[in-house]
Amino acid sequence: MLSTILALSYLAAPAPQGSLTNLRATSTANVGLQTAISHDGDVLFHARGPRVYAADLTAVRAADGLPCADPGNPQYLAEGPYELEASITSLLSTYDAGSQADYLWVGGGDTGIVRFDRTTGVRQVVEPDTGGRWIFDLVERPGEDEVCAVLGARDASQLRFYDKLTGALIRTVALDTSVPGVVDGTAFGAAYDGTNGLFTYVAMGRGGVVRVGIFNNFVRVFQGPTPTDQTCDPAVVVEAARARDVAASEGFLYLASETLGLLSIDLGNQWSKTMPVQCGFTTCTDPACTYDDEYYPVRVGAVSNAGGDTVIAVGCAVAPSLLHEWGNYAQYGGFDWKLTAGQIDTSVSPWKDFKTTTRTNTLFIFDRVASGALREVDHLVFPGGGAHANNAWRSLSIQEVGGKYWIYDEEYAAISVAPFQIGVATSLSFNNSDECFEPIHFDHTAGVPTKLDTNVILTGQDGKGLGHYRINGTLADPTIDIIPMTEWCTRFHVGLLPQGTWIPNPAVPVEFAITPSVDPALMLSNSYGVMRFIPGPVDFLFWRYDYQALPFAPCEDPALAQGRNYITIANIFEPGVKDLVAHCRTGNGTGGKNVALFRHSEFYPPGNPAVQFDDLRLHTSCPPCPTYRSMFFDWETTTGTEVALVVASGEAVANENRAKLVFFNLDDCKLTGDCAAAVGDPPGCSDGDLSRRREAHGPDPTAIGGGAKAFGVTVATINGTQYAFAADTSGSVVAWDLTNLFDPVVELPPLQSVGSWTMAPALLDGLRDINTDLVHRQEMEQGSPVDYLYVAANRRGVVKLEVTTAPGSVTLTEVATINTPGQPTGLQIFQPSLESTAFDALLVFDHGSSGLKLYTE
Repeated sequence: MLSTILALSYLAAPAPQGSLTNLRATSTANVGLQTAISHDGDVLFHARGPRVYAADLTAVRAADGLPCADPGNPQYLAEGPYELEASITSLLSTYDAGSQADYLWVGGGDTGIVRFDRTTGVRQVVEPDTGGRWIFDLVERPGEDEVCAVLGARDASQLRFYDKLTGALIRTVALDTSVPGVVDGTAFGAAYDGTNGLFTYVAMGRGGVVRVGIFNNFVRVFQGPTPTDQTCDPAVVVEAARARDVAASEGFLYLASETLGLLSIDLGNQWSKTMPVQCGFTTCTDPACTYDDEYYPVRVGAVSNAGGDTVIAVGCAVAPSLLHEWGNYAQYGGFDWKLTAGQIDTSVSPWKDFKTTTRTNTLFIFDRVASGALREVDHLVFPGGGAHANNAWRSLSIQEVGGKYWIYDEEYAAISVAPFQIGVATSLSFNNSDECFEPIHFDHTAGVPTKLDTNVILTGQDGKGLGHYRINGTLADPTIDIIPMTEWCTRFHVGLLPQGTWIPNPAVPVEFAITPSVDPALMLSNSYGVMRFIPGPVDFLFWRYDYQALPFAPCEDPALAQGRNYITIANIFEPGVKDLVAHCRTGNGTGGKNVALFRHSEFYPPGNPAVQFDDLRLHTSCPPCPTYRSMFFDWETTTGTEVALVVASGEAVANENRAKLVFFNLDDCKLTGDCAAAVGDPPGCSDGDLSRRREAHGPDPTAIGGGAKAFGVTVATINGTQYAFAADTSGSVVAWDLTNLFDPVVELPPLQSVGSWTMAPALLDGLRDINTDLVHRQEMEQGSPVDYLYVAANRRGVVKLEVTTAPGSVTLTEVATINTPGQPTGLQIFQPSLESTAFDALLVFDHGSSGLKLYTE
């Protein structure tokens, strides 16, 4: 069997072919994205990653809203899944009684709108081009055969109306600086009062709420209340006190305002900027605004019964969305070049006072009996931990059936709280829906296929352990399935780089991987997890080597905590003196040194003491500096090759916020034990390192938005010249020519970039998306090879750049974008063994909790 595995794993690389842009498979996503109730109230649509499932609400209600007793019971899955190659941000079910046309409308971020015919399964692209705006809401206009889509962007939002039966675009309404008298903002949600379909009410973020009137295709936009809270810091109120969602019922409008709470507006009053606004509850109760125990409403829903009684549900997040809506817990949002969320410096007031780790999401319930006063009925604090603790309320749906009210969030096709009745005392209960669907899989920061079986994928995950996945099926119909295993000693891994595995002896069916490892009880992160992989059946054995000179130990053994240092791993797969492991610490360094070198041959058998033979310093004047991804490569010289290590660094040069790489020549000291025992600097070495070092600097940071951190790195030979490429947090990719990388002279001036590309700011919020990884691939076009870089670009997806070179310069040209679901963080090109012939595949690892994605030609 081993010979077969090796044959599949080490097939000769195929000739370069076409683009790797065809999405073939996606693993299970982590958290839910959206919910929507069907037109008849009997189906709940649930988006998770790129898939939309449907649950039978009649069965859920019959079980009193607790279907999780038998996870995955098929009686609750009525149909699906529907799939969209994007992060799903909105859902809508529509039905026409005359034609019996039954559609599910799906909005995918800035990708577009697709609707699925639930009868025939036919997929129709309704909106292929959002112009960079994000589709935050889809609502049906009552009394009219129209669907309204809310396309949000900072000071450039739109409403687009479509024919409900044909999907054709009817009209576009601008909600931007071209509209006189309207406060600028971002459109997040829309609602209709069922008694009057002429008006569309839109939550405009910092712009408050606006009303859009349509009269025989004549459109007017009217600015409504723009409430402020004078007790809070005005600088915070501008953004944090913004209108995030809106609902309407029985002549009242309900607005979720982040620091003002639930606001109620009587639509019987004259619509104006100064019209009366009633507070359901106030969130910013402390005049000093310390934000210790405040609530931040981001979702609101309302439904009325036949007697005119209304129930209002308000979903409150743990922090203002400007701070919280990023990464893997929100439907949009991103980092800036400093790796801070939304360009917010959380080290200064008032943002440093948001204690998100000590709070959890809260659901408030209000009611209004007929036209009476608004009153609070109850509230439910979601238990700490789990997806519900940080879900940021991407979605909230509410329905009334038989006098009972049912509330749903985005976590699963099941209710979050037990039903209740108006006027009847109740105690809201929490339904832990994490267990209702499929196992929770956290976001994958990086990964690597095993060498003995390339269908097995090991992933490093930001937040919870290693992922172990297997690609099954065929090239035409692959799947990505989880490999069940224990979580013991596999939590809080941050990175696992492409060079993270090796085979010590091809004659023995054993493979090893060195990964970041953390004891789950002690949260120990300064350690290696050494994992043995035995194929067919898959078997994993773990032991741990701790960085601070602690011996090898089984995972069950306790050890002293060494602090929280996020680490990544790279190594060379050759025996002998090139038998290397590099430990890059993105957290704290020691004595200004940031990269520890080991030999992976010393990690086996278990019990051997691994010797750290060098600790590379990034710069003589640099304090402990963040180091991100790294890779070993053979530096090509006129006389042969030399072993080199390149490290992507955050601040490798003191007081400079440029994209930077640091190169180390590891051939100088032959990397033997003698060098480790030497006193002082061996010949050819400097500053206590066993290597020569050279920095590479990116362009002037003022030209790319203020600064950058080099995050991802790759080295490739193009047209006979060796180049290094870095993906950085300014949204740039930078290139350096490595022809004269090292020299007999120890102290060399920094390499200057020979070319770069920078993406345009996102229309959504004016931020450039960060780049965190990149891979090189040569492809055939019209019979000639062309060089490309695939770049993990956060919210943008995966950007494909064409590389053209000339003496002393590199030109990078954007040629395509893959709107991959989630937020890509790591990339890997490899050859799965699904077919008898080798083929290339692109594996995309995701920080947006949308699962692993597999792309082929």
